[in-house]
Amino acid sequence: LWLAGARLLDAAGVAPLQADVPLGVAALSYAGTLAVTVNADAAVSDVDVLAAGIARGMAALRGPA
Repeated sequence: LWLAGARLLDAAGVAPLQADVPLGVAALSYAGTLAVTVNADAAVSDVDVLAAGIARGMAALRGPA
């Protein structure tokens, strides 16, 4: 993908938060890479637990190096 003569090197999804939705998770695949983004309101106290779980799940899918 190119824009104004420059090649896009990385891309990350963004899940904007809304009034009654304090947590957003987005996944975007581009150029052989899958990026997962977690966006949370300050009211979500254990977002690190969710992010760690996603990371473990992705590692399990990837398999042994």
